[in-house]
Amino acid sequence: MSRDNISGIAPDNFAPERFLDTCVKNTALDPYSYTFGFGKRICPGRFFADNSIFLFVTGLVASFVISPAGPDERHTLLETPFRHGLMRFPESFQVCILPRSKQVAEELKERARDKSG
Repeated sequence: MSRDNISGIAPDNFAPERFLDTCVKNTALDPYSYTFGFGKRICPGRFFADNSIFLFVTGLVASFVISPAGPDERHTLLETPFRHGLMRFPESFQVCILPRSKQVAEELKERARDKSG
């Protein structure tokens, strides 16, 4: 269902406008409507899953600066090819991940020490 080309935009392209109401051919299905199942068989943990991902991503963005790696750190979309199969995921790409503050770095070191025993 998520791979259908019903919006007129190739499903492999990053094009968030396919979900906008102003899009000429806005026939794309809302992914949330089918991701967790339908009717009586809908996933009871869907809200927990959504909230867990939201908290993880906001914590990551709040704690780290994530930018393209290398000398030319322009802020552009990375054109990353995807691997296809049972699951679809991007090929490896280089990024630079740095803590936003010394406090975050110290907390990470402390947690690593606690985990190592």
